[in-house]
Amino acid sequence: VHANVTEVFQGLLDRFAGQLAGIAGCGYYGTPHKSVSLPITPVIFTVVLLVKGQGPPRYYFELPDEARAVADAALDSVQGSKVKSVESVFAGHRS
Repeated sequence: VHANVTEVFQGLLDRFAGQLAGIAGCGYYGTPHKSVSLPITPVIFTVVLLVKGQGPPRYYFELPDEARAVADAALDSVQGSKVKSVESVFAGHRS
């Protein structure tokens, strides 16, 4: 569980520097189960796809506006290329 969108995306970029050809994410606001105690609510539940390969990474996000702006800025900082679909994240990728 991460409570900071900037930390999440910057951490991914740092961890996979030079090894990330693409990243996509889909998320939405929600409230965690009552058995979970978090200092903030609502939270953004997110699924992230990472495509290994040479960068700069292609990226696409379907996130709430505030989170998408942070994620876009993080990817822009590493000269990422914003694309129009999840499928485009795979464009040019070779196994």
